[in-house]
Amino acid sequence: MRKLIICFSCLLAGCASTSNPEGYQSPFISDGCSRWPDADWYDCCVTHDIAYWRGGSEAQRLAADEALMQCVSDKGYPNIAELMFMGVRVGGVPYLQTPYRWGYGNQ
Repeated sequence: MRKLIICFSCLLAGCASTSNPEGYQSPFISDGCSRWPDADWYDCCVTHDIAYWRGGSEAQRLAADEALMQCVSDKGYPNIAELMFMGVRVGGVPYLQTPYRWGYGNQ
């Protein structure tokens, strides 16, 4: 399943947006690692962007942020993973009107 998600993420990384699925206000758009360098962990960021675009509960947001941290850590960057986690917890809150906030596909 993880390989399928990574393959899907890589396909999405090649394009800026996809068609707008029914029920979403905005088409999926990924800028990679928002406000962070796109390095060896780019695919982790795109997968994280998919979750943020979809939105959901606070528990789902925490799970998405933890998955990002784990993905970056698994690539050999545990310290960067922790910094990224702290950044998305602060910067990705749904009430900030940023293009990368939690649930940006539904708002």
